[in-house]
Amino acid sequence: MRYTVQHRKSRYISFLVLNLSFGVQFFLILFVVYKYLMEEFFPEQIKLSILGDFDQFLEGKSLLQIVESVHIEVFLIMLTTLTVMSIMLRAEITEKLKIFFIFTGFISGFVYAVSPFAVSFLGETFSYVQFLFFCLFIVICSAVNTLNIYCFLTGKIK
Repeated sequence: MRYTVQHRKSRYISFLVLNLSFGVQFFLILFVVYKYLMEEFFPEQIKLSILGDFDQFLEGKSLLQIVESVHIEVFLIMLTTLTVMSIMLRAEITEKLKIFFIFTGFISGFVYAVSPFAVSFLGETFSYVQFLFFCLFIVICSAVNTLNIYCFLTGKIK
């Protein structure tokens, strides 16, 4: 990022950052589609996939399966959040707004990623928490990424 700051007028750096931002936006869309197709998007689907249902002969996830999925999702979420937020630091917006986006992005991503443990151990009502924080994470990251694209296209970077 220091290279971007030193050469902010350079077209190829802006081109690379814009391509990265479009790639992240595509990843976020595919992440939502993946969750929807795996039937782990809505709260009822989350509850069924983690806890199972004996009446329908659906087996729930074991603790090992939950740990494995949380491990992968924490990595993806934190990498995505770090990428999006580090580009946003160069945008010409207020520091309070930057802090709000960074804090909200990390907290929503982390709570979403570890909420399968809460669903498994504390009860099915936490599937709503997982759904809400997933939606919040996607909205925050998409909004910040769109802001990044706008700032780099209009040259409003520091």
